[in-house]
Amino acid sequence: MCDQYGISPDRITDVVAFALNLPAGPTVNESTVGPANQPW
Repeated sequence: MCDQYGISPDRITDVVAFALNLPAGPTVNESTVGPANQPW
């Protein structure tokens, strides 16, 4: 179980799968993933 501001491994997998399934044109050089409820 993730702590208050954690992200589950399944959600990270979704982000990686999204990037890998982009069409051939775009390039993803860097990604930053953070919880939506994180206080800034």
